[in-house]
Amino acid sequence: MEVFFSNMELSIFKKENDIDQQRSLFKECFPENNGASVEKKDHYLWKFHSFPTHPNSYEYATFLNNELVGYYAALPYPYLIKGKQIKAGMVCDVMTGVKVRGKGVFTKMGIYATENMKKEEIEFTTGYPIRPEVIPGHLKAGWHKMFTLPLYMNLLSTKSLLKNKKIRFLVPIIDLFLKIYNDFISVFQKNNRYEVSLYSSLELESIKDFDYFVKNWVNEHEIALNKNTAFLKWRLAAPEKKYKIAIARENNIILGYAVFCNIIKENIPSIAILDISCLKNHRKLSSTIIANIQEYAIESKAEILMIMASKYVSNLHGLIKNGFLKSPYKFWLIIKNLSNNYSSSFLNNEKNWHLTWIDTDDL
Repeated sequence: MEVFFSNMELSIFKKENDIDQQRSLFKECFPENNGASVEKKDHYLWKFHSFPTHPNSYEYATFLNNELVGYYAALPYPYLIKGKQIKAGMVCDVMTGVKVRGKGVFTKMGIYATENMKKEEIEFTTGYPIRPEVIPGHLKAGWHKMFTLPLYMNLLSTKSLLKNKKIRFLVPIIDLFLKIYNDFISVFQKNNRYEVSLYSSLELESIKDFDYFVKNWVNEHEIALNKNTAFLKWRLAAPEKKYKIAIARENNIILGYAVFCNIIKENIPSIAILDISCLKNHRKLSSTIIANIQEYAIESKAEILMIMASKYVSNLHGLIKNGFLKSPYKFWLIIKNLSNNYSSSFLNNEKNWHLTWIDTDDL
């Protein structure tokens, strides 16, 4: 335990004693999730205490007169660098209570937490902030901004988007144009040599040779998340969430896959693609996978198809030619290099990564 100021303490978080305070702090810090499943204890226990490796997570707390006013956590995401598995910490759910904001708690807590993770032989920590106001605090704690991950969107309908606008009478005309546009793109998307099958995430373990595909995919990247069955079984088991997996095959051999789910974004029914990955010699297969997801989106009355990805990943999978446009929304990849076993230039090279929503805790 470390004491700073006169009545504030930093320590390892113990869920057995303080889970109720942690959940209250979460509601205070993330009011936009009011009533959502992420506020519940079940979600916390899944996220931080059901990971398929030990330890389940790294959690740290700040107390003011025995009241929890700060929380900092990381998940032990399994990355491989040039084929070697390393320990990385994906930082998430960083919180400081209203009463201690502006007093350096965020920075002090970040230094304390990451120094403790360094002792646990974590190579580096990753974060994906979308709110600009939190980035300066991370930078003061030794983090570095790497590159942006824009949100790419494929608009299927404007019904909800223009619902309360004066030009809502134009919805049928605009939607007809969007249908013609997307139908035109679809002519070039599908390749009949590939077969795409959709599965529920609950069927993951029944997908034959999935881990063999992941092993081959990982070997094609400098830095790769080992999103094998064990990892995805945890990642896609969030309470009250339902995910779909698209598997693309040729001659019964898996050559590509995607994970997606239905979400409501800004009151618009949408489909979020959490990940799309194809083997190096079959990257044009992305178009076929996206076409199948678009069909599912239309059937489920979704109005926007979206994916968070780096510019490099966007180009890799031809998002623009598949009807996506870069939106004004963007995430940042930030990293704190704890071990210095890998140079900053290596970690800052966008082409060394294949980053999508699956690398985060979002969705």
